[in-house]
Amino acid sequence: MFLLWVLLILIGIIYIKYTNLFVKTSTLAVVMAIGIMTRGVLSNYFTTGFNVYSEIIVMINITLWLSFLFSLGLTIWNGKFIELHIKNPINRFGIGTWVAASSICGILLYIYNDWFIPAMLVSLVNFGFWLFYIIISIVAFFEIHKTNSYHKVHGILLLTTVSTQSLILLINTIYPDVPTYLNTTLLMIGFLFYCVGIYFIGKRYIRKNWSIKDDWNNTNCILHGALSISGIACIVSGNVDPTIIVTVWIIVFALYLIVETIEIIRLYLRLKDFGIKKGIFIYDVTQWSRIFTFAMFDTFTFRLQTDIAIILHIRHFVLSFGIWLILSLIVVEVFLCLRYMMQLHRATYKNSVSEISV
Repeated sequence: MFLLWVLLILIGIIYIKYTNLFVKTSTLAVVMAIGIMTRGVLSNYFTTGFNVYSEIIVMINITLWLSFLFSLGLTIWNGKFIELHIKNPINRFGIGTWVAASSICGILLYIYNDWFIPAMLVSLVNFGFWLFYIIISIVAFFEIHKTNSYHKVHGILLLTTVSTQSLILLINTIYPDVPTYLNTTLLMIGFLFYCVGIYFIGKRYIRKNWSIKDDWNNTNCILHGALSISGIACIVSGNVDPTIIVTVWIIVFALYLIVETIEIIRLYLRLKDFGIKKGIFIYDVTQWSRIFTFAMFDTFTFRLQTDIAIILHIRHFVLSFGIWLILSLIVVEVFLCLRYMMQLHRATYKNSVSEISV
């Protein structure tokens, strides 16, 4: 199994190098989605007989993670890192997927392979990188405010919260007895960034002249996803009152209904104007954020402890049907991703042939 893992990683890195592929800033959302689906959804639903399959999925996910990181390293080597990932202040927030994906992969390494040293190294490096990300994100917030670019913002800003809370999940998984002050500090920072992000996003959508079809972004599902991971972080930290956790879940559920109702309306409008093929089956890396947020809500709901009857009924419904919704979404997304890559390869090949002919 280890040799197969090494082989997959080598193939991934060689492919990235051979194609000189520079992945988009938010591409590691793929790793986030697959990681939380594996650890937080599938492992909860398939309680027996899932070990072999989970190890294969983890292997694939770690391969993607390292391959994407290698691609990001190539941008530094080729002097394109700032242009591709830092220059645009909105796009800059996508770096939060690198932190969250690394946190999830650190957890997977520890849980499924019992590799404490690699997981520890990931946590240390990731913490340092998180500090870098938070600094450039704060600068980005000021840049958006200074240039009055509120009309461009969307749910990607809330990756500041997602990345922060992901660190809580990571350190509490691999380290025993994490200090209360560290958990509390990270939780407060995460919630603070959520409030700031909501303010900026609210400044955009309070305007009257916007449409659901043209101005509503895929990443806005992080409005409830960021709170879901915050709720899980509250549970994992072990020092948050259960009443507060239940309150957070209720807010998450309300946001979930609002955001996904808007998404259904948006879907209807897109189908009406573009048809099925162009209205739905178009690949965009931000679509992985929906799988991530759905999986986070499912995991938060699974771990929620309450005796409130109505919440228990909703919990039963979510856990019974959520798994199949998430699996359906990820199957469709993988199909769209593979089709997109094939189209990209064909376009690259045609360009190469044209250059040779000239």
